[in-house]
Amino acid sequence: MSRACRIAAGLAFLAHALLAAIGARAAGLVIDPVRIDWSPVEKSAAIKIKNTSDQPTTVHIEAQSWSQHRGTDIYSPTRDLLVSPRLVTIAPNSEQIVRTILRRQPAAGIELSYRIHFQQQLPPPATGLPGRAPAIRLGLPVFVQAKNGADAPRLAWSATQMPDLRLRIVLHNSGNTHVQVTDFALYVLGEPHPVAGESVSTYILAEQSREWLLRLDTPEVMTAKRFRIKAYTDTGLVESEMPLGAPD
Repeated sequence: MSRACRIAAGLAFLAHALLAAIGARAAGLVIDPVRIDWSPVEKSAAIKIKNTSDQPTTVHIEAQSWSQHRGTDIYSPTRDLLVSPRLVTIAPNSEQIVRTILRRQPAAGIELSYRIHFQQQLPPPATGLPGRAPAIRLGLPVFVQAKNGADAPRLAWSATQMPDLRLRIVLHNSGNTHVQVTDFALYVLGEPHPVAGESVSTYILAEQSREWLLRLDTPEVMTAKRFRIKAYTDTGLVESEMPLGAPD
C-alpha cells in the first residue's frame, strides 16, 4: 500500500466526522442530517435542504426500500416511508424543510433500511453551449432499529487467494443492524505496515456481505498464513485476524 493510502486509512474517522458535520453536498446543495437512525418508538424527522448557490434549484425527493444481494444495493418503491413535499424549488441561499414519517411498525428482530433520494436538476448551460447539465442524486440512509433491540456488531472477515496477485476480502455482517465501513487496512500478522487496503465508504446491511478485490505489490505476501485487518466503522475501530484461504 502506498504512503498516501496509509495516511488516508489513518484519517478515516476524521473524514467521516467532517462529512457528518457539514452535511451531504452536491453542486450547491446541502442535506442535513446525512443519516437518520430511529429507535423503535421514533416515527418522524425533519430534513433541511439548503441551496448555497446563487441560482434557484429544483429537487425531486423519493423514499425507497433498501436491501442488498451479494454486495449489490437494491432500491424498491415503498409506501412504508412518506416524504413531504416530494418536489421543491429552493431560492438562492435559502433552505427548505422536508418531513419524513414512518408508516409501519418496526420489525421484531432485524433493522429496517431505506434511502431517501434527492435528485437535483441543474440549470441548463449558458446560451450558446450545447447539452444540459446532468441531474445530481444524493442518498440519505434511514435505519429503523428492531423492536427487540440492536445487537452488538457481529462481523466476520475472510481472505482468499486469487490469481494475478489479488486477495478477495469478504466481510459478513451476521448482526441485526447495519455497519458502515469507511476504511480498512490489511497487514501480514506480526508486520507493522499494511500490504493493501481500501478507502471507500460502504454500508453492509444486517445479515449481508460485501467483498473487495485487493491487488498486492509483491508475491511474497501470498506466502503468509495469517492476516490482521484494521477497519474503521461507524461503531468504532475493529481489528480481526484471519487465515489465508485457498482459491475456490
